Order: sequence, then structure tokens, then C-alpha cells
Amino acid sequence: NKFIKNRFKENTIDLLSSRMIKDFNRLATVLSISEDDSVKLFYDILGELLLGQSISGNYNWQTRESRSSWEKLFSKRYINPKISDYQTIIKVKNNKLQKRINSNKGSLLIQQLDETIEINGIEPLTQGLWRYRSFIGYEHFCQKLMNQSDSKIKYPILDLFIKSHNEIKVIKYLPSIINIQQSLVIRFNRTVDPADLNNISIGEYISSQTPQEREKLKIDLDCYFNAWKFIQHLIPSKRNFLKPIEINNDTKLIFFVPSLLTQGIYSISLVSLLVDFHNNFIRSTLDIIKKSNINRHKSMVLEFPSTHLNFVHSNHIIDYDLNSDILPLLYKYCEYSLCYGEGTHIFYDFEKVENSLFEIIIQGKHLIEIHGSLSVSFAKQLISLENFNSLRNNIGQISLHISIVNQIKEKLINTGSLALGLRTLENSISFLTTTNPRPELLLREFLHKVLKIPHHDPLILSIADKIVQVQHVLHLWHE
Repeated sequence: NKFIKNRFKENTIDLLSSRMIKDFNRLATVLSISEDDSVKLFYDILGELLLGQSISGNYNWQTRESRSSWEKLFSKRYINPKISDYQTIIKVKNNKLQKRINSNKGSLLIQQLDETIEINGIEPLTQGLWRYRSFIGYEHFCQKLMNQSDSKIKYPILDLFIKSHNEIKVIKYLPSIINIQQSLVIRFNRTVDPADLNNISIGEYISSQTPQEREKLKIDLDCYFNAWKFIQHLIPSKRNFLKPIEINNDTKLIFFVPSLLTQGIYSISLVSLLVDFHNNFIRSTLDIIKKSNINRHKSMVLEFPSTHLNFVHSNHIIDYDLNSDILPLLYKYCEYSLCYGEGTHIFYDFEKVENSLFEIIIQGKHLIEIHGSLSVSFAKQLISLENFNSLRNNIGQISLHISIVNQIKEKLINTGSLALGLRTLENSISFLTTTNPRPELLLREFLHKVLKIPHHDPLILSIADKIVQVQHVLHLWHE
């Protein structure tokens, strides 16, 4: 008690009570039982603990290893046996309660009619009628499906949907993100330099638009923020040369204008990730249908048309809302019963849920093509398709090892010199289209001795000595 009071300002009893309530709620969710049943299970474990012998051993609880060892032994002796047979234990406890109830039904009825509870200002409800009612929701549905030992085999599309939900739920924001990018490309293509985009925020840009356009862009920007909030932590794992950042109305426009030459690569990466989530889910669903031996899968559509990213509409993509699209399906194909002393009995028709999910969420969607997607060209951008073709004809180009490319990117990004480094690289490409050096010539040597670029240039400092050659420049620029 003194130990707890020294660390927490709350009353000790209130603190422990609140923690126990949360534990009971979590136990009920994990085991798909009512909170009352989770309390019964706890009391059974407590009773076993009081009747049993104490755990022997030298456990002083002063170190993490000591506490961990004690917890493992405690779980093995008292908790695991109860959890593994929780249904039988709860059934026995409920039978005992039912016998007590049957012995005095009159007092039970009075107690039920006496107990009331108010919910959000609604008329008081009889608590006894709702005590054992389980909440039907997406988490409960997932838990029930996981409890099916053969769910991956019998309901593979449903299993895929649940595993992919955290990724595909943000695909619905893709059209709004494209609208933002299109607006910025139309406004700034070949009219500004990167430095200009660092002087204005996205909020200021939207405020400068006409009232009608402003309201539309605000809605699209909210979708952009929502998508970014969900997947910004995935950016480094998918694009390992980028770092997660926070964006809001004060974020500079350079992060939103799509470009491979600036921080606009974050905007391009966001779209690329959403397209990957969408296409991977569609292709995985298609593979499941092709390989499935289940009759109802054989009647499902096996073809998904393609649409270019610049013309994507919400009808083309996985676009759903958990509350308005998924939960009604669960309610529709759910059998629900309530027995006093036993709790709630909930049965889902997983087969019908899977069929309806495919028809509503997946069928008729398109694969998204991303080649030639939106990207702005700056006013002083030096290279073009003609430069690339001339370079290939003049100097044969080969790939550079990806680890070297990532090392160069990381150095440029960490020093805040990505735009300057790319500008130097573009200069070298422009000169290489009109000269004819040896393909094996080191790029550092070409930059310093031929183009007279000083040694402290960010690109020269980032290039690995004796590795990067002029025959690597095109691949380096593309990456």
C-alpha cells in the first residue's frame, strides 16, 4: 500500500478497482464471454490460490528477472489450467447460481425490477435484462472467427479481409489525395522552383482559392491527413530512405507537390503505398478464388479491369466504412439469444458474411495502374525524356547496387541536401548527353575535374569513392 501511494496520487482502492475493471473487460473480450463471467473466472482462480500452497522459491521482486520468473510460475500453476477449461468452469458456476435463483424466484423478480440503469439520458432500463448482453461488433466478430479452427480454409476471403483491414481501410482516401495532387500540379507545374514551395504552407494555399474550390480542397485535405495518420509509420519500411513526419495545415507545400526531386516524394510514396495495398488485396483475393475448391468461390468473378491512377474514382477502389458497410452485414447474418444465468449466445453465418463482403466490397473493383503518375516539373528542371535517350545512346547505362543507392540517398536526406544533390546529378546528365567519356569513369572524378564542381558539393560527398561511375547516373537518378 505504501509502495503504491508513493508512486501514484490516486486513492489506492480506486486505482486498483479501475485497473481490475479494465482487466475484466479485456478478459471478456479475449475469451468472448460476458464481463460477469470473467469475474466468475477470476474468483475461481482466486479461490484456487487461497486453497493452494504458496509458490516456493527465492523471489524478492526487486529485479525484472525475479518478477518475470514468479509470474511465469504463477501463470503455469493457477491461471493456465483455468483459462484452458474456462467454459466448463463458467457453466458450473452458472448452474450453482441458477439453483439459488430457482429457490426464491419471487425475490429475484423484485430485484430485477428494482435495479435500473441510465444510458446517455435515455429512460431508465431494467439492469437485470441487460446484465449478460454481449456487444456485437467488429472485434467480437473477428474473435469468433479466430476461434474457428478451420476458418482460413473455409472462409479464406474473410480471413484475408480481417488481416488486411488496417491497410485497406485507408484506400478510400485515394481519390481525394489524387485531387489534391492534380490541383497542385496544374497550379505549379513549370512555374516555380523548390525554394518557392518552402515559403507557403498547404493551409495558406487552400485559403487563397475561390470559396467553392476552397471548400472542396478542405474536404480532400482532411482525407489526406486521415490517410497519412494511419500509414506514416509504414513509410520507412516501404521506402527506407524516408523518415516519418507529422503533417498539418502549417506543413510547407513542398511536401504535398508530387516530385521525385524534393520532399514531394512523401506525397508520391503515400499514393504508391495506397495503390500497393489495393492491388495486393485484389490480387490475393483473385489467387484465393482460383485455387479454392469451395463451390461458392467458383461462381465469383475472376476478372478485374485496370484503370490508370489519374482517373481513379471511388467506384474503382476498395471503399468501405466499418460502421455503415461492415457492421450491417454482421447484424444481418447474426443469431442472437440471451439466457439468464448463461449469458449471450451469438452465432454468425460466416459463409453468408463472406459472400456478401465479396459482392459489396470487392466485386467490380479495378486494378490501379501507376506508371506515368502525377509529378511536377520545376521551372529550372534540366532533364527530359530526350536527355535520357541521348544518354543511353551516348553512354551505355547499367544498374547500381541498391545498397549503394540507399546509402547515397540517406546521406543526402540526413544533411538536408537532397534537392541540391539531385540538381548536381541533373547537371551531370545534361553534360553527359553531349560528351563521350568512358563508361567506367568515376562520377566523382567527372563532377570535379570536368564540371569543376567543388569537393564540398553534397552529391560528391555522398558518392562512394571508386564505385559510382558515369554509367550509373541514369539508374541513380531514377532511384
